[in-house]
Amino acid sequence: MAGGAPPPREPASAAAATASISRSTAAFITRIRFPDDWKLRAVSRLLRLLIPPRRQWPAPGTPVD
Repeated sequence: MAGGAPPPREPASAAAATASISRSTAAFITRIRFPDDWKLRAVSRLLRLLIPPRRQWPAPGTPVD
């Protein structure tokens, strides 16, 4: 067999696994961006103000070359 993952054996299990990964990823990102501890939240907000965003997304509808 050349490269790639084997096909899932049970479509329902594959769908459940994909949904679980999506939920856990979203929860992880939320916990990093908005921590529960007020001290970490304050540091996070301060860093967002001090560190400029590095990626500038093009406006919607901009032609891609």
